[in-house]
Amino acid sequence: MRPTIDSHTRGTVVIDHATYSVHQGLRFKAFYLQPHGSELANDATLDILLKVGSRHIHAVPRLVTGGDMDLLIYKDTTTSNEGTPIEAVAKNQVDNISSGVTVFSAPTVTAPGTVLLNWFVPGGKKGPGMAWSEAQWILKCNTNYLFRITNRSGGAIQFGFSLGWMEE
Repeated sequence: MRPTIDSHTRGTVVIDHATYSVHQGLRFKAFYLQPHGSELANDATLDILLKVGSRHIHAVPRLVTGGDMDLLIYKDTTTSNEGTPIEAVAKNQVDNISSGVTVFSAPTVTAPGTVLLNWFVPGGKKGPGMAWSEAQWILKCNTNYLFRITNRSGGAIQFGFSLGWMEE
């Protein structure tokens, strides 16, 4: 491969690994937004199921909320129904790329599995991390993970959850 040369500086163009992995079609995102008019009631829970395929992934969960919430992450989750599919969007929209990961909302959980993280997310904040590296989890292939979101605000609230990942 020949290096790319910047036309103004005549220097070699260098990009970071995150950008390179987007170019290679290895980065994806899935989103869940609690709809207006159907806010999550106090002490109610929404589950998001992540089924990792044949390649392990580097994942970053993000929860944005108007009120206090708990976010629990479980490993080796068992379900009797996967729930409603959430589309995995490729960050490279030029090539026709699909993910080896599937994501679902509201699965029927028969056994949540082993708790990996029990995180309190205060209202009006993002959690559990603001930057890619500080919140990144490397998740095992052929494994189910559960993201359990519980409203602890004292009233019905709206929230947004996103999961970004890179496949290896």
